[in-house]
Amino acid sequence: MPSLDSQEGPWENIEQYDFTIYSLYDIYNKHEIMLAHDIQTLEIVTASPPQSTLLNIPENEAVFMTTETIFDTKGRVVEYTKSYSSGKKFIFSTVME
Repeated sequence: MPSLDSQEGPWENIEQYDFTIYSLYDIYNKHEIMLAHDIQTLEIVTASPPQSTLLNIPENEAVFMTTETIFDTKGRVVEYTKSYSSGKKFIFSTVME
């Protein structure tokens, strides 16, 4: 799967953009990067530092880990995120169209 690391584009100098003014999607549009699809995964894992510290929970407590990989129309990965949420405050919602 091609990644943006090996391609020319706005991500080479991403720090030049003021993200208090522009969103990442504004940058995609400016450079004609069209999003095609994404893959989202939800897992239950145990928290380790720094997640347990940031979530203010005990180490090894079960948490939800969500990963998301977004691809452009050329099949390149343009965004990858991983987030952790405490099971004490978690709402999962999905819409299929």
